[in-house]
Amino acid sequence: MFELGRYRSRILRDALWKCLLLLMCVLVRSSPPENPIRCTTFNSSTKCTITNSYGAFPDRSTCRAADAVYPTTEEELVSVVAMATKNGRKMKVATRFGHSIPKLVCADGDQGLLISTEYLNRTLHINESSGMMRVETGVTLKQLIEDAAKAGLALPYAPYWWGLTVGGLMGTGAHGSSLWGKGSSVHDYVVQLRIVTPAEHADGYARVRNLDDYNQLEFNAAKVSLGVLGVISEVTLKLEPLFKRSVTYIEKSDSDLAEQVIEFGKQHEFADLIWYPSQRKAMYRMDDRVPYNTSGNAWIDFPGFQSTPSVALAILRLTEEAEESKADADSKCRRAKLITSALRLSGYGFTNNGIIFTGYPVIGYHNRLQASGACLTGPENALITACPWDHRIKALFYHQTTFSIGLSKVPDFIRDVQKLVHLAPKSLCGVDLYDGILMRYVTRSNAFLGKQEDAVDFDITYYRSKDPLRPRLFQDILEEIEQLGMFKYGALPHWGKNRNVAFHKAINKYKKAAEFIKVKRMYDPQGLFSSEWTDQVLGLKDGLMIVKQGCGLEGLCICSEDSHCAPDKGYLCQQGKVYPDAKLNGVVRMAALRLAKSRSLGSSCFSFGRDLSRIETRVLFSLMNTSSFCTNSSGFVLDNIGGKFDCKGGKDLGSDRAKWCGTFSAMPVRLGSNVLGFGGSFGMVSQRLYSSNAVGGNVDKSGGSEVGVSSGGVDVSDGGFGGGDWVEKVKGAWKSVIDAGNYTGEKVKEVSDELMPYGQQLLDTHPYLKDVIVPVGCTLTGTILAWFVMPKVLRRFHKFSMQGPAQLLSGSSLWGPVPYERSFWGALEDPLRYVVTFMAFSQIANMVAPTTIASQYILQTWRGAVILSVVWFLHRWKTNVISRALASKSSQGLVDRDKLLAIDKISSVALFSLGLMALAEAFGVAVQSILTVGGIGGNGLSVQMSRPFSVGDTIRAGSVEGQVVEMGLTTTRLLSAEKFPVIVPNSLFSSQVIVNKSRAEWRAMLTKIPLHISEFDKIPQISDDITNMIKSNSNVFLEREVPYCFLSRVERSYAELTLGYNLKHMRKDLLCAAEQDILLKSVQIIQQHGATLGSTFEDSIGQ
Repeated sequence: MFELGRYRSRILRDALWKCLLLLMCVLVRSSPPENPIRCTTFNSSTKCTITNSYGAFPDRSTCRAADAVYPTTEEELVSVVAMATKNGRKMKVATRFGHSIPKLVCADGDQGLLISTEYLNRTLHINESSGMMRVETGVTLKQLIEDAAKAGLALPYAPYWWGLTVGGLMGTGAHGSSLWGKGSSVHDYVVQLRIVTPAEHADGYARVRNLDDYNQLEFNAAKVSLGVLGVISEVTLKLEPLFKRSVTYIEKSDSDLAEQVIEFGKQHEFADLIWYPSQRKAMYRMDDRVPYNTSGNAWIDFPGFQSTPSVALAILRLTEEAEESKADADSKCRRAKLITSALRLSGYGFTNNGIIFTGYPVIGYHNRLQASGACLTGPENALITACPWDHRIKALFYHQTTFSIGLSKVPDFIRDVQKLVHLAPKSLCGVDLYDGILMRYVTRSNAFLGKQEDAVDFDITYYRSKDPLRPRLFQDILEEIEQLGMFKYGALPHWGKNRNVAFHKAINKYKKAAEFIKVKRMYDPQGLFSSEWTDQVLGLKDGLMIVKQGCGLEGLCICSEDSHCAPDKGYLCQQGKVYPDAKLNGVVRMAALRLAKSRSLGSSCFSFGRDLSRIETRVLFSLMNTSSFCTNSSGFVLDNIGGKFDCKGGKDLGSDRAKWCGTFSAMPVRLGSNVLGFGGSFGMVSQRLYSSNAVGGNVDKSGGSEVGVSSGGVDVSDGGFGGGDWVEKVKGAWKSVIDAGNYTGEKVKEVSDELMPYGQQLLDTHPYLKDVIVPVGCTLTGTILAWFVMPKVLRRFHKFSMQGPAQLLSGSSLWGPVPYERSFWGALEDPLRYVVTFMAFSQIANMVAPTTIASQYILQTWRGAVILSVVWFLHRWKTNVISRALASKSSQGLVDRDKLLAIDKISSVALFSLGLMALAEAFGVAVQSILTVGGIGGNGLSVQMSRPFSVGDTIRAGSVEGQVVEMGLTTTRLLSAEKFPVIVPNSLFSSQVIVNKSRAEWRAMLTKIPLHISEFDKIPQISDDITNMIKSNSNVFLEREVPYCFLSRVERSYAELTLGYNLKHMRKDLLCAAEQDILLKSVQIIQQHGATLGSTFEDSIGQ
């Protein structure tokens, strides 16, 4: 027992360190998302593909185009559209980040043209007195908000994600949340726009149209256009003076949500709700304007939009995939409670002062509370961190179902969803994992494809499998919610989200769809900006529903037969539980049929034949519409049917509402020699419980061994931690940490829920407590903790690190045990202690003299204190490490003492220099710009460390080329081909691509040989002979690409052969000789075949 306890303790320490290191990674800024357009050029031919930020469209198809253009002005945009119109080419508009889920950016075929608005990103004019702001179409919401705020203006309502562009907002009808004023749709604040459309030959094939309220028909069509009218080039918005807002989240039961939802939206200007159906809770956001002089400097940085360590994202995705494969709804529900609790405690990303969240209300300027998207900014960091949905790494992958339901129908829809949750209580835990159902308010719009009435927008995000033919856990419940909204309650789909099902016959719900089609045909009669998909959505073509095997699983169709689901995994087409007209992919019917059929299968290891004979078939089928089911990779088991199943006697079946998925509890079961897996009906039993590959100890296949059976995956062993399987150790540690965290969180919440009303009442009764006593008390408490409690905690961490995998931080694994004072934690103690104390007392100073000490100065001072503390800590830790290395006997003879001492001095200078620069940056000095202009700032050190070239190498960087003769800290000296010395500042190398010709293993060669057109029939044999000749040449490098020779061009008087091959690395004179040798032998082969060389000059004269 002692050994087991020590082993578990070590596992917990390991888990603790992993969590700590993970937390440190969060501080790294994110790699920006890649451009959704990717083009490759080969043999003068360009091929492009385009995707969205999630890496997959609803049908998972690849969208291709012949090429892409990036206009920078409206004039260039007109020229691009005119040329494409003249040539009858299909066109599609793309944005920098590509956040639309449907195929709005896909042109038909692979010969279309992609027009990116990435560089149409300028703010053109702002009139502060009139509130008018004119911007180009590629301006992001972030830029729009910031530039407007600089002029004292604000866009009143906008989406919460600032990575959208103005053109994208207009194309999809994106919106915020409000029932006040003109409503929350951005396009309703547009007063004028310019759009480039195709035109006739007389108009130069392209036309710029100015639209405003004077031509309402066309203006209302262009406000929400799906990109099928043309390319919007400029937009003018009517803004409001900048104002302040106050935000407070209130948690309530969802028992009266249906009755409260409409009135709540009318009471608060920026109201929204976050609904957690599986937890029977809702978060009400009370968000209103406050007077401009109200104190507060709050910010929003929503955690779901922050940069996240790629390792953490991989763990989250792997965990979710494991839960899906095991049908582990309990785990999903536990994690959902943990995540939603963490979001609530963190204030959903709000901070009261730009640093920490201290409580509600959160008061700040509108532009700082309006939207966020931190993961879009930051330098490239090799994907150490990324946006949570970045498809370049193993990240979150999900569906988004988003639709708006008219206010009068919303209460009934909410009640129907609650009925589904009542039938399957754990069915929407997966939705809660993605922060529940976001409910935003929208108003009726004049846009033809905008909202048709005041409504509530429901935004539902949930797991999507990487395998399109793999069903999801509780798939039928989520599909029924989707069909309830879209078909029973006539919801309108969000044009930038959703699966194909949501757009089925959706155009019929728009009263003025015919007017929109009329404008579309007027602007683009050839349909050059349309695609097959947009025509299907607009009802101009059939085929939106893609009917094929498994199409229902991904929302490509509404199932009408079992093959549209996954019959091999037990999913068949069935009707809805609350909405009978719904057609869903579910497991109920197959589970009941197979259970009934299993009565005749005879005996098994569990004597199921005897037990199931007591189950009446009528009971099984009566459960089809009252139960939900758990699935796994091989099949499924019932989720809400029986109580505890006695595997030995089968006497107790319990109530109809108990849960089977968890009833195979850990009780001993005899394994007989003949085992029946019951096919797909008991896939979890046959694949997981009895598999000889189950995790744990060995199973005696001859029979008679006892195993422990559990619903969450089985450990076929005799107990203990034998086997040394590190995966199981990590899993055990992770589960222990999660359980401990859940328990602690629940207890803290219970206590806080009980004490919070009394504390709030006390503060309301005695305002001086809130304004003076509480801040002072918190400051003194924080100081006491920093000086007396924190050292003990750090010493405990040091003790753990000396025994766990984090020894490297303390250095014990290298130079033996280290005293606390010279360890990582000892170095951290004083800097952390003083910075906490300083920040605490500076807050008191701000409270005592709020007008003298401005909030922005406090923020800058805090940043400075943190920087000084970090530098202090790093210097102490570095000094400790180096001094231990110098003093260690084991390192004598292995470590160069002089070199270590030099490193110590250099690193100290570097630390202090970086600290000073960081301090200057914190106080507003643009150090980076100064260093860049000066040609310094670490470029010389970077060149020395990365060694992209050495003395003697021949390099090219931009327009500079030559042989390196000297490398300094600030400059590098080259010798040009004319033997002139060239002095290059090292800053050039940080902004240019460096080509090191001396380190290349090979050099690519490309040669073109014209032939007379009369020898056209001899070209195939000539091409083969030349290719074979090149392959046999000893100077040709064959390990990369094979040599080639092909007919690349045909003109009126000549044909052109292109030769491509790689020559080995050699001196320049030898390289020229090898190239000449191949060229001469090629000419000899041409002459041997009786062909003659052609001339490109003759063809140009003929033209």
